[in-house]
Amino acid sequence: MYKKSRIIVFLLIFVMIMSTVVLASPGNRGNSGNAPGQTGAAFDQRVLNNVDLDRTMAHIEYLSKDIGTRPGGLENEELAANYIAEYFDGLGMEYEVQEFDVGDQFIGNITVHGAEYFYGEGEWGFNEWHGDVWEVGAARNGYFTGDDETLSGEVYCVGTGEEEYWTEEVEGKIALVQRGKLFTTYVERAENAGAKGVMIYSVIGGRGNYGQAFSPNVAADMPVLGLAYAQGMWLKEMLEEDTVEIDIQTWHYEDLTSQNVVGIKPAKAEDAPVVVIGAHYDSVVGAPGANDNGTGTAVTMELARVLDKFNTDGYEIRFGLWGSEERGLLGARHYVNTLSEEELERHIANYNVDMVATSEYERAPYFFINTVDGEPNVVTETTMAAAERLGFDMVKQSQFPASDHVPFHQAGIPAAMYIWLGGEGTPWDYTIERFYHTPQDTIEENICEERLELALELVGSAVFDLVRKPVPALENSAVRNR
Repeated sequence: MYKKSRIIVFLLIFVMIMSTVVLASPGNRGNSGNAPGQTGAAFDQRVLNNVDLDRTMAHIEYLSKDIGTRPGGLENEELAANYIAEYFDGLGMEYEVQEFDVGDQFIGNITVHGAEYFYGEGEWGFNEWHGDVWEVGAARNGYFTGDDETLSGEVYCVGTGEEEYWTEEVEGKIALVQRGKLFTTYVERAENAGAKGVMIYSVIGGRGNYGQAFSPNVAADMPVLGLAYAQGMWLKEMLEEDTVEIDIQTWHYEDLTSQNVVGIKPAKAEDAPVVVIGAHYDSVVGAPGANDNGTGTAVTMELARVLDKFNTDGYEIRFGLWGSEERGLLGARHYVNTLSEEELERHIANYNVDMVATSEYERAPYFFINTVDGEPNVVTETTMAAAERLGFDMVKQSQFPASDHVPFHQAGIPAAMYIWLGGEGTPWDYTIERFYHTPQDTIEENICEERLELALELVGSAVFDLVRKPVPALENSAVRNR
């Protein structure tokens, strides 16, 4: 019995020693390893157990459906900013609202009479969620009705706008024409034919997507509107079924103001390193912006709720929701440009979440984490390490200098953008979703919940892996790129 007991005790001690060795080994500590005996995967699990997909989807639904399109500087963008600020306030989190000027907007509305009779009809599937009032662009030097006037009329399609198509049948009607010629040509032909107004619809967007709404740069004494490709196709299909009557209103909004909303999870020390999780919450004209960038906004908001639960006292985490990205990265630039030198030095990482749930698998099969110069940094390193731990083999690192991570990079702050793309994920070799910047960027047409959940888990795990490290570890790691 005595010998048998000694053997059992020896075996127990041996098992304990070997377990400690395995847990402490570099391959099992994740990226940080600051807590001996606990794995990086175990910390990831804390994030996975707390992120809530339904909460995140609810944010996207409110932004893209209850509010709708959110062009920079206009009322709907401000409604979204208020929603975000109220959310941070509800979490009991400190937040700051930063206002900045964004210039003018030229906007038109098209109200389609009897739109409900066309729901679900045609190859383009004009559906109920698109409503009967469509936001479009208005000519910068065209005729503006304002709130008190409405232009009503029957739509007449003149195809590609060749001169012979502008017959006497156009007189007194609103011409629909495909973009392709000089805007002045369309306006002259419309005026000569006696049209009431002109609607020019896009064909292909600048990134291989369907064309988006736009503000034609043309002078005219009549309303001239720039429609998205989908809006033009919907009208054409409606015309094949019946006569289409519409109402038009146009506005010139001047001297507009946009805003950033920045939630703050403070550190114990005032001079602690700052990590920014950010996303823009505005959309382009005419696009509900469910994926671009309701998804990035919702992920940032949900991670604010989750990370607020955890001990990250060595770091200050800021959750930046930027206004007017679509007008030239204006919100992110304003944030970076207003940082003091001391604050700038404290910023060590920017995780930029932009378009992270498209349902277009064929055109956007890979989840890229892209830097401006294509070089790795602390953001890409923590992300790729988290992807490996989580088994997300579709995550790739590449180069793309076109989103809110750009101003951070230019200021010397390590930054990278999350986005689903095809190809190599570079400006020279990529494919993007067809619904990018269009009225079809809706929950129904362009959101994959599985991809959204992946983004929550990956970004949350990457950030948590960084901020749970002891601050002194920063002194020995290359976290800055300047």
